[in-house]
Amino acid sequence: MAITVAGLAAGLVLAALVTPFLGALLAGVPPRDPVSFLLVAVVLVFTALAASYAPARRGMRLSPVDALRQD
Repeated sequence: MAITVAGLAAGLVLAALVTPFLGALLAGVPPRDPVSFLLVAVVLVFTALAASYAPARRGMRLSPVDALRQD
């Protein structure tokens, strides 16, 4: 859990430092818009959950003994 919080903090700090350089690419959005930061974080979390859901469900259906026997 501590690693996750540290990664989140590091990511937010780096994103805040990089946004002024990318400000020219933003159309009509201030570089440090908190709503945009939150929206991007939520989209990335849901994308990660969606990408890991199917493999996790498939892995839950297998017996550990059967999974080891296949390898």
